Amino acid sequence: MQAISQMVTTKYPAINTYLCTADGIQPEFSKFLTTILYLRQKIGYTVNDEEPFYNNIHTVDQRVFADVNDDDIKNVLYYIIQVSCCYINDADFMEDEHKQKTIQRLVAYAK
Repeated sequence: MQAISQMVTTKYPAINTYLCTADGIQPEFSKFLTTILYLRQKIGYTVNDEEPFYNNIHTVDQRVFADVNDDDIKNVLYYIIQVSCCYINDADFMEDEHKQKTIQRLVAYAK
């Protein structure tokens, strides 16, 4: 996973900037999950429109991901899932049990 993180942050620095910059539209946690759903949809994975953050997909800045080539798009998804899991693990707004369930669900998004 270290190699994927290195590749994404080096080759696509705008993605990290986008993820870590407050945009006034949605909180970081929501932004991470919305971006994950957007990328899953872009890749062609099934995305259930009943997902809690699905309604925010339109807020994703698609320009940030426009230059990501097809060979890298899944790695970008994995990277964002990893960043999201770290964010959740460090969060103080969730109980430990809820953190673990959320992380397990995010990991499932990589498949």
